[in-house]
Amino acid sequence: MQDMMQMMINLGNQLDKLNELIAQNNQLLQSSNGQEDTKCVQGSGGGAVIVRM
Repeated sequence: MQDMMQMMINLGNQLDKLNELIAQNNQLLQSSNGQEDTKCVQGSGGGAVIVRM
């Protein structure tokens, strides 16, 4: 019975850590979303296209 309680505590700790990592990931995505990324892509006909992402 004590093993089951320890497993539940460990699972709770892992879920807490996962929630923290998801929050950090969301912050990184939001901050990178605010920065405009511009790339120059070479076209097949010899021309270049500027792509904003």
